[in-house]
Amino acid sequence: LDWWKTLPQDRTDALRSGLEAAREAEVLAAWHAKAK
Repeated sequence: LDWWKTLPQDRTDALRSGLEAAREAEVLAAWHAKAK
């Protein structure tokens, strides 16, 4: 974590992992529908 704090803010702001919230909801809805 200390290393992460040494990076420029534009680098840390641009880096995000995972899905966008709307896409995540869409994928989960499809997954739950398929599981039934």
